[in-house]
Amino acid sequence: MLHKMREHKYRVWDIKERAMHQAGFLIDSDGAIYDNTLCDGEIQSYSFGSGKLILMEYTGLKDKNTTEIFRGDILRNDNYPEAEDAEVVWFEGAFRVKGLSPDADIEEYLSEVNEVTRVIGTIFEKQEFAEDKE
Repeated sequence: MLHKMREHKYRVWDIKERAMHQAGFLIDSDGAIYDNTLCDGEIQSYSFGSGKLILMEYTGLKDKNTTEIFRGDILRNDNYPEAEDAEVVWFEGAFRVKGLSPDADIEEYLSEVNEVTRVIGTIFEKQEFAEDKE
């Protein structure tokens, strides 16, 4: 049986600037993250200013609208309005979903719900949840 490897993509959330960087960054062997900018035809690399960065990994899955799902994204199931929005987390070797309330349990595997949910933002872009994560 041949298994297709998932695509590895990352994006970076800058806590201080409250901004997402989706491209143009490098990660060195020590784990430092650098902005990679083209200036006067040459690539200029420099460390992000805040030093408080969160790396968000692509899960290899897409939501019902074909939006790529990353760790830290918030998903909503429109088929069940009473269902709680959920954060994408890494737990016990797999991407799973966890309700946003403080006492919520980690529930289904992301691969079981990705095609019936949609990304509505990230845990960091939503002010009421960002403070808990910082």
